[in-house]
Amino acid sequence: MRKITEASEGISAMKDALGIIDRIIDQLKILKPETRTLEIKCPENIASFSALLNPGFIRKKLSPTFKFSGERVIKAELRSMKTFYPYKDAIRRVGGDFIIDLSTLLKKEDSFLLAIDYELDGHEVLKSLVTRTSQADTIGQGDEDKYWIHASLRHTRALEIEYGELNLQDIDVSVDVGVYERLKIAIPNGFTRRFEALGRVISEENPRERTRDIMRYIHLAKTKASSHDLAILNELRSIFTTSNFRPFIKVDRPFRYCATVPGKSDASLFDTGIPKFVQVVSRTDLNLDRPAADGILIYRSKDLRDHLVDIFH
Repeated sequence: MRKITEASEGISAMKDALGIIDRIIDQLKILKPETRTLEIKCPENIASFSALLNPGFIRKKLSPTFKFSGERVIKAELRSMKTFYPYKDAIRRVGGDFIIDLSTLLKKEDSFLLAIDYELDGHEVLKSLVTRTSQADTIGQGDEDKYWIHASLRHTRALEIEYGELNLQDIDVSVDVGVYERLKIAIPNGFTRRFEALGRVISEENPRERTRDIMRYIHLAKTKASSHDLAILNELRSIFTTSNFRPFIKVDRPFRYCATVPGKSDASLFDTGIPKFVQVVSRTDLNLDRPAADGILIYRSKDLRDHLVDIFH
């Protein structure tokens, strides 16, 4: 009884998230599709549903005509499985709806593939279908930080009952990696003081105070050569981009490194480009044959600290 309840709850949650696609699936159940497949491209928030229909079974039905809302539907088509030729007259858009009329195909000898691409509310779909977690390994090495990352399908029994085959592509799992505290010691004090002073110049609205701040910055700039400050600043900013941060991150399969998104910079360190943390995004794929994925993300903090030291020396 408990398993039945869990499956029912899972199907209900998925119907709320997937909307129109589930209503189409419900209508098609009377035709007993030979196969059903739902593929979701998570970053694009696109669902591709397909069902293989047998004309021999369709002939036994009284009304082989179906209608569904075209809202958020990108593409809907029906094709022969023998020739893969599209039957354009069998599916058409009328106003805001799609009409599937299988009556013209009843004399055909081959099966038909119905394919529908549909826009999803990605946040709600992943929330309903997937559990995603990450956890820092507190026993990690001093030269690197280790994070355990996990993604798994929820309601797997319900998914199998409802969709037959399900594939989720590029599921995001994010880790907030702290970078500032360990790296600020790599930035020379002179550089920090100059840019803090410049920050006050830019933010000060009082003309008299601004003049004083300008003189302070000029004084600091003279105490040590600062002609390369701008070049250094640009190099710092570029480190925390997806491509440049890649050497400092290692992600174990079945996950793969996808992106780095910088967080806010420390307020006391004016615009040096060193954020308090970066969000590292990894991705994996899940399906009913592999409903869970576990991996490790390693942040090579010493390598990044050494790289910053090299910039300033």
